[in-house]
Amino acid sequence: MNPGHEANAACATAGRAPAAPDIRVSRFRGPAGSMLHVALARGARDESLPANGGLRLATGRFAGGGPCRLSRRLAAEMLLKHQLHRTGFSGAKLVLTGVRAVDDELLAWTAAVLDQYAGTLYTGADMGVTAHDMARLACPRTC
Repeated sequence: MNPGHEANAACATAGRAPAAPDIRVSRFRGPAGSMLHVALARGARDESLPANGGLRLATGRFAGGGPCRLSRRLAAEMLLKHQLHRTGFSGAKLVLTGVRAVDDELLAWTAAVLDQYAGTLYTGADMGVTAHDMARLACPRTC
């Protein structure tokens, strides 16, 4: 085979977009009319990887598609970030709607939802959520 041909074939595949990720959104109804949208984005080789992405408090109105669409887009962006930096995670995003502020009851409920993922979903502070909120989320009843 001609070595020049191999190089051309490699260049032809380099510009292709990666396969579309598998993104699944689960919704959990919480206290005081809140709703948690948990989006998990996995690439073709990411099925066994734990997911990582921020917890965002989304207040106000949503343009086109609402919180489900927002959580899907952000999870896909987190997947891309983790793939680019080879972190060992797949993508996730948690979008909390229906409340104006984070309180202890909401954090305890969110912790219970996260517990359902049995260590396969990790989160951190995103818009509207503070590092102090994360500390309370990690230890909702005993600290």
